[in-house]
Amino acid sequence: MNAKASAQFGRVFSASAVVARDNHSGADDNAAVPKNTADVALTARLERIKHLTDELARVQGESEAARELADRIGREVEAARAAVRTNRT
Repeated sequence: MNAKASAQFGRVFSASAVVARDNHSGADDNAAVPKNTADVALTARLERIKHLTDELARVQGESEAARELADRIGREVEAARAAVRTNRT
């Protein structure tokens, strides 16, 4: 995995951890269940990011495929960030 892909990969997990922490109060397992349309959309984006990171792990040796996946992950992370910002206001 090249440096750019590795950096993208790290940012994905950081963003996922923040969203997971913010969405889960620790009271019970239902606390992380999305409550509104914006939460559902964000959850869908995070699932896509997880799927893409799994794919990236599988194609590590194929640099062109890894670059494309890292770019797609970056776009999804940016969209998730925008959704979080929009959801906060």
